[in-house]
Amino acid sequence: MKTLVVASHPGGPHENGFGGCFTRWLNGFCAGTRQSEWLNSLGEDDELYGGGIIKVNGHRLTNGDVRINWMHAACDCKVVPLEPKQAALLERQSRLRKELTQVNNQLAACRVARKTAK
Repeated sequence: MKTLVVASHPGGPHENGFGGCFTRWLNGFCAGTRQSEWLNSLGEDDELYGGGIIKVNGHRLTNGDVRINWMHAACDCKVVPLEPKQAALLERQSRLRKELTQVNNQLAACRVARKTAK
């Protein structure tokens, strides 16, 4: 499944400041227009971003992680989910998968420690 995003302000071209967007100075379009095109061009949410070589806190970054980061960016949130409820559920699913991975890793470490203690 893929979280689709759209620009949070009206497209364009418009004057800078139209719709509360002050990133139109270059070409009249909200920066979210180009950002959403790029984010939507990424694969499914659970596919690894960049071939899986990028890790954050020990976790391989997925396309869904990238979209979540852009949707929650402190830079005026130029992109928003097309389907907010679906996006929230997919984000929660992603968090739960990461938690489960951590729990499984900790359980594996406990098993190893128990075997070496015998």
